[in-house]
Amino acid sequence: QDTKRKRIDQLHFRRVKVWLFRRNYKRAIAYFLKAYQYWDHPSVLYNLASAYALQWQPIKARVYLRIYLRRTKRSPKKLPRLLKRVLRETGILAIQIGSAPKGLRIYIDGREAGHLRAEMVVRPGQRIVELRIGDRVLRRKSLDVPEGGERTWEIDRVTAPRPPPRRRVVTGPPPRKPLKRLHWAYFV
Repeated sequence: QDTKRKRIDQLHFRRVKVWLFRRNYKRAIAYFLKAYQYWDHPSVLYNLASAYALQWQPIKARVYLRIYLRRTKRSPKKLPRLLKRVLRETGILAIQIGSAPKGLRIYIDGREAGHLRAEMVVRPGQRIVELRIGDRVLRRKSLDVPEGGERTWEIDRVTAPRPPPRRRVVTGPPPRKPLKRLHWAYFV
């Protein structure tokens, strides 16, 4: 089983070399992704990040580069110029919530990012983070993501919103006040 997986991976790697030589990065990325399914190795992650960087998709390149750097414990200072540039021009925004009500969603710049934890590779600058249940916004915060860095927002607890007060539905005229004891002269 393992040798079969390795042969399939080597086949994908050979095909990738052809597409990289021809500078067809889309096809090279497709084969790298297939190889990554069969062989979870740091070299595949590095090459995926490089291919995305050559196609100038820094957000996707940063995703695979981040996984690569975590697995290899390699210093970002030893990366080639192209990948250093990807690191500089992207940042990571992480949101962690300790406890939250059911149905809570995290939105970053209007896109859903997760439930209790969210990590997203973004371009540096101001980012709007919202915590929502359905259409109701529970919290909204603007976070500044530095170039090449990470910004984390940790929240211990998010409480459920109080339901809106029930309104009394009134139909027809207002109810009449009850009559008090009437005087006997009223009936004459």
